[in-house]
Amino acid sequence: MTAAFEARNITLGQVFTVHAALQQGAADKADAVVAADAGSDAALLLQWWQATYNSQPGDVLAPALLIAGTVMLAAGLLTGVSVTSIALTYTGEYPVNLFVLLGVVVGLPTLTLLLALPLRLLGRGNMPAAASLLGLAAASVRRLDSNVADYLHNTLWRYQSPVFWRLQKTLQLFTLAFLSAALLTFTAIISFSDIAFGWSSTLDIAPHSVHALTDWLSLPWQAWWPAAHPSLELVEQSRFFRMNPDNNPALLGRWWPFVAMCIAVWGLLPRVLIWLYCSRRANASARQALLNHAEVTALINRLRGAAVQFQSSLSGAAAEPPAAERVPPLPAGLQGKPAISWNNAVDDALQARLGDDQAAQADLFSQLPAAADHVCIAVKGWEPPLLEFNDFIAALRKHLGDRVNISVHALSLPGQPLDDNDLQAWRGTLGKLRDSKVYLGAPL
Repeated sequence: MTAAFEARNITLGQVFTVHAALQQGAADKADAVVAADAGSDAALLLQWWQATYNSQPGDVLAPALLIAGTVMLAAGLLTGVSVTSIALTYTGEYPVNLFVLLGVVVGLPTLTLLLALPLRLLGRGNMPAAASLLGLAAASVRRLDSNVADYLHNTLWRYQSPVFWRLQKTLQLFTLAFLSAALLTFTAIISFSDIAFGWSSTLDIAPHSVHALTDWLSLPWQAWWPAAHPSLELVEQSRFFRMNPDNNPALLGRWWPFVAMCIAVWGLLPRVLIWLYCSRRANASARQALLNHAEVTALINRLRGAAVQFQSSLSGAAAEPPAAERVPPLPAGLQGKPAISWNNAVDDALQARLGDDQAAQADLFSQLPAAADHVCIAVKGWEPPLLEFNDFIAALRKHLGDRVNISVHALSLPGQPLDDNDLQAWRGTLGKLRDSKVYLGAPL
């Protein structure tokens, strides 16, 4: 399979595999890979993976999803057979109530859609974290381990949409199995049993109203299968009363084509379409989640030759930092990029300082090139990141728009390279922004 094909059909488990590898430093192997222009970012990423590992990304969720799908399929088949058999129980005294039969066989599976609605609303990215299931999970775990809670809150948000569509797809598999089993069971029972159908209600419902309902339900097939379109006479003759069970048995048996078509058209067919839609949305959201990661953004920029450099010719450079904290000049051979120095990290870029008000920030942002597609920020890697830095990034993002990459580069003191704890601290701080185009670039 080509990388482009796999990019269209990547699964959530493969997304987890790629993200986990990049978090563990797999992007360091990018220098050994010369990636051709694969078109989309997802195709390029998977082409890099193929060239690096000589295989497609493994699906870590495949065994669990196989078990879940098998369980849901078996449960749906068993439930469909059982429920339909009970609903078609006929002792010969009273006919099978059509309202109850259709309500159980066709209406009951609709609950699977209603149950998914609250999950979708709670998982919307634009809702407060405290109102989402992820926020509730993080709040619960925080009592045990704050690190785990922070990980859930800062990392798993990007997987909410693909997880929802994956669960919805599995849930629809249960419904498909239920309705398929119901239709097959119904066909088998009416083939080997003499079943009478009728309708009744304590309410004063006129037969014309029931006929109007059946006329509307049979609209998709009444032109090519008239036998499955109940007539007014059949509706009138099929009404039974608890104190007067006498009806025409031969006439009451004519309802079976209508019932079978209701199960197939109004039950099974919509679920097939919904399952196909959920499959498509699961694939699309998995592709989006694949790219919605800071490490992926950094790797793609690296593969496409978007090297991370600083520009020394920007106006607005401020006074030099104290000599004790002065950083050696950057290599002269680097190509220019719009650069910002945070808290006097370097002296050859636009200066952003702690305590700058909105007017000072607006003045700084106005000096950035209008057509910039990548802005670099130099920070002192040995200093702990502050919340004010994230506020600055949020303001910068609002000014630049959603499409511009922002790379943060941690500088080290001469002879004192940064360790993993320093870099992880900055990654964690940037992760709280929930912005896949803000990433920790190569240390300087």
